[in-house]
Amino acid sequence: NLKLMVSEYTVFCTPLAILSLTTFASQFTERWFLQNFGGVLEQGYFGVGMQVILVCGLLNISIQKILWKEISEAREKHNLERVKNLYKKASRFLFTISAIVSGFLFPWSREIMQTFFGVSYMDGVMAFAIILLLFPAHQSLSHVASILYFSSHNTKVASLIQGISGVVNIPMSYFALAPKDAWLP
Repeated sequence: NLKLMVSEYTVFCTPLAILSLTTFASQFTERWFLQNFGGVLEQGYFGVGMQVILVCGLLNISIQKILWKEISEAREKHNLERVKNLYKKASRFLFTISAIVSGFLFPWSREIMQTFFGVSYMDGVMAFAIILLLFPAHQSLSHVASILYFSSHNTKVASLIQGISGVVNIPMSYFALAPKDAWLP
């Protein structure tokens, strides 16, 4: 039924379109604040952080498609116990692996920074170490939760949560990056 399919598609995708706009606004303003308030060196540190986040997310990305398929299948069969078990196992596994890898790499932050990014970035070692230690494990939990919502066709809830996070990120980025002499310090 074409009408039903278009209706389901609209219900599924409308929140995603709104989420795309809030995500774009959040990322754009974050980089704009960084450009205007931080300068070239701060942008370099941000770039390094983004590379670390991408590398740490490789395990999450490899498991996402499988998890999405398995949760969707279990939801279609109304097997909520399986959905619960998949969520618990995946979130615990990814969090644990991410925490172990981060914990192992944390003491080597200085060497990693110097080897991969050079001596000119050594002032950012502490920020790099904190990002390496805290962000990947918690990002894995966020990814698993998003997969649960999206594979269950709860795009409204997922978009609402992520959209609020993106909107809150804008003033937080401003206050983290704005200089003391700005119109709103």
